[in-house]
Amino acid sequence: LEQQAKQGHRVLGSWMIGAFTGGLVGAFVSKLAWKNTAIIVGAIMALGAIVNMTLIHHPTRLMIVASIGYVPMAYFGAKLIHNRNT
Repeated sequence: LEQQAKQGHRVLGSWMIGAFTGGLVGAFVSKLAWKNTAIIVGAIMALGAIVNMTLIHHPTRLMIVASIGYVPMAYFGAKLIHNRNT
């Protein structure tokens, strides 16, 4: 059970790193509409995760955190690149 929890944390971490990177790249590509781009990237990734979680069983805590974590992480990635460009 402890090993499954560690794997869940790794999976969640990699998903959030992906959202962060997606927001970062989206803001880099679209410098003027960086907020909208980050929200769209995060929402698309969240929808993909929700579909994944309905098809493959995941622990409840992983489903909750993943569902609400994508958009903020994408926004933080976009904010990071936006602050560097201004």
